[in-house]
Amino acid sequence: MHIKTIAVVILLGSSSLAVMAENQRHHEAHEHGAGQLNIAIDHTNLMIELSAPAMNIVGFEHAPNEKEDKDRVNHALNSLKDGLKLFAPSTAAECSLISVKVATSLVATENHHENNHDDQHDAEDHDEETHADFDATYTFSCEQPDKLESLTLALFSVFPGTHHLTTQVISNSGQLGAKLEAKNPVLKLK
Repeated sequence: MHIKTIAVVILLGSSSLAVMAENQRHHEAHEHGAGQLNIAIDHTNLMIELSAPAMNIVGFEHAPNEKEDKDRVNHALNSLKDGLKLFAPSTAAECSLISVKVATSLVATENHHENNHDDQHDAEDHDEETHADFDATYTFSCEQPDKLESLTLALFSVFPGTHHLTTQVISNSGQLGAKLEAKNPVLKLK
């Protein structure tokens, strides 16, 4: 099977993995501090998908009704959009960031609550247990993909509520996985 086909399958599958991980978090203990990082390498493309509980990123999972909470969500969204600050591919691979997509249910929740004028319904929404996430997808183009040997994450220092990430990588070299932590933020890709 061609690596591009595999990369598409893993990226489509990773969306399913994110949904499954979200469902698993709802059914099991919601593990703050943990997250998932899926990576696919296809020829010159490095694709990274991050999924983390909102608690790791902004320190809460409720609807951001206060200005301070809204500011924290906006700051987090802007920080997550800066993929070059969060992820450093091997310098020799000469990678450049070509696209970023970031989403969180906190923004949808915020809009829902701003448009909701029924105080009783609003109070009921706040009583429910919520498990909001941040999901981000990054695509890099690498001029020297054969020199892409590692990926260093600054994510742990930018978002100190993130303690560890479970990673899954698929490339021409095969498939591998690892657990990254603040004290070990470098993922070996070969």
